[in-house]
Amino acid sequence: DVQSSIANMIDNAKSVDALLRGLSVHEYRFISLEEYKAEFGDRPEDATKDLIRKFMEKIWHQFHGLINSALEIAHLDPKGMESCIHLLKYALSLTILLDMPIEQVAFLDQLGRFRLFNAWRQGNTSDLLSHDQDSFKMEEWYKTMERHARSCDSGSMNKSGKLE
Repeated sequence: DVQSSIANMIDNAKSVDALLRGLSVHEYRFISLEEYKAEFGDRPEDATKDLIRKFMEKIWHQFHGLINSALEIAHLDPKGMESCIHLLKYALSLTILLDMPIEQVAFLDQLGRFRLFNAWRQGNTSDLLSHDQDSFKMEEWYKTMERHARSCDSGSMNKSGKLE
């Protein structure tokens, strides 16, 4: 269950003091979120989006690798894959919201692989186009999502964030 998983993660995480202890001997100047927002003038909400985008650019591949590992052993541990689908959902949502098309396509590929695994596990292979690893790329949902990711990459979004 989700609550016990979260409790286990919290128990295994080191405290902030322990993680920052090594940095205390160095003279790093950390900027506060308020100072960072000041750089964005009258649009402080853009500061938060910019900060989250910078974090996601640095760590998206770690999420991708974790989900890939779960997909590779999904037939051995279906419960583990069910937990990773939540991570995939949030990672894909973030890449869409933050306009990160390359990363979005990478997570879309993982969603397609998960759909293939799930259909195989439930025995519903009749609705799949074929049984190879990349057959999901021919499905309409994938083509639509990939087309939107590519159009975002080419800059065809208007000021309100909608595709033109």
